[in-house]
Amino acid sequence: MDFHDPGSITELHAASRQHVQNYTAPISLVGNEYQQQAHVPSPAIFETPESAHTDEDKRSNMLPSIAQCAIHLELLECFKLLQKTVIKSNQLDVLFDTLPRKKFTTSYIYNSRGRGVPGRRLLRPIKAHDSTFQERRKEKWTRFIHKAYCRFSTWVVSINNNRKISGKVGHELDLKLVPPIDVMLIWHAFMLKPRLCLAWCLEKRIPWHSMINQTNRRFEIPVGNAEAFREMTELEPGLLQCLIEGPKGGLPDGGQASSMQSVRPKSLDMIWQNHDEWVDLMCHFLWIKSPAVEFTLQSARDRYCKFFGLLASNPAVSLAPTPDIELVWLTHQLSPSSFGMFSETSVGHLVEYQVVPHDHDHQQALISIERAFRARFGARYRRCLCWDCQNLQRLAEKSLFDNKDTRELVQESMQEVAYHRAVEAARRNRRTLRKAY
Repeated sequence: MDFHDPGSITELHAASRQHVQNYTAPISLVGNEYQQQAHVPSPAIFETPESAHTDEDKRSNMLPSIAQCAIHLELLECFKLLQKTVIKSNQLDVLFDTLPRKKFTTSYIYNSRGRGVPGRRLLRPIKAHDSTFQERRKEKWTRFIHKAYCRFSTWVVSINNNRKISGKVGHELDLKLVPPIDVMLIWHAFMLKPRLCLAWCLEKRIPWHSMINQTNRRFEIPVGNAEAFREMTELEPGLLQCLIEGPKGGLPDGGQASSMQSVRPKSLDMIWQNHDEWVDLMCHFLWIKSPAVEFTLQSARDRYCKFFGLLASNPAVSLAPTPDIELVWLTHQLSPSSFGMFSETSVGHLVEYQVVPHDHDHQQALISIERAFRARFGARYRRCLCWDCQNLQRLAEKSLFDNKDTRELVQESMQEVAYHRAVEAARRNRRTLRKAY
């Protein structure tokens, strides 16, 4: 099978789509439960040593490890869950006045009983559906971000004034000082812009993985962290809970929505304009739950290193990274000093990630870099990043010298992908896998 043939990929995607459409989430059955459900993803992927690189190039020592990329994906899942919680909150609908608008229309009914002459048509008011409700609910997320920025600003000032974290740039933040999820969200957005990060943020790596609940995928700080945050900022740690239950010190003085525009810097709008779209893209691929997650991340690291090497030898090539390269790139930018050193070594100057609109110019840039990438490395630049294609390619490379039949590889890949889909569906529906899996 040609893994890069458009026909083969189309057939594979069609079969996968049919499997997903006909898929039913596993149900927990009494006395017939599979108790030893495997952990997806494997905990081992978060323990990858940072020095475990396969490239001989010295620049690879500056790259983010597979564990760092995997933890970044976990954090993005937490951000997406927070966004869904805010948008779907009925209590915030009342607070932000985004309730459904009551509209009534009239309709004829056939009157067989009651008032009037039987058999006559009568008018009856009917409550119409508010077609703008779902779109207006999304405005809550923007207002939530504005309030979170006020808390972030207060926290940064407190951190800078705190002598406990004084030290060299690049050290991990003290575990007891890790802030709540809303502050982390703003910090993450700033750190994706290294130039602004040096002015607004500290460069401190955060032990994110230890704060993420592996069951419900929520970012949860310990009680000690909540007390430290409350002591440093004089704010309550849970912004969402404060908004729902009423003003209890969730925002600093002057942090109401009316004064937010004067306090909030213009750079926040620029940073947040494409942040949500990129988070949605990464959560759409859901690589962290894929059976080929380690293969995908390792391949992304190698391609990211080659991508920067291509920029150095072809300065005229437009920046048009693929989604897997974007992940490693933005993960790398979470460590501005390391990224700056890598960029200076590879290209000679700081190459900061910029979102490119998907228009005609972007397509031309992809074609241009595709030709340059193939000419230099003898490999395709654009490739499918879905679970099926990545897992099949992983098994094909793993069994390169085993002389396995293609049908066996395809069958093995389908079983692994089906199992991981079942695990994720069971987790989302709070079910237990059947014994069949």
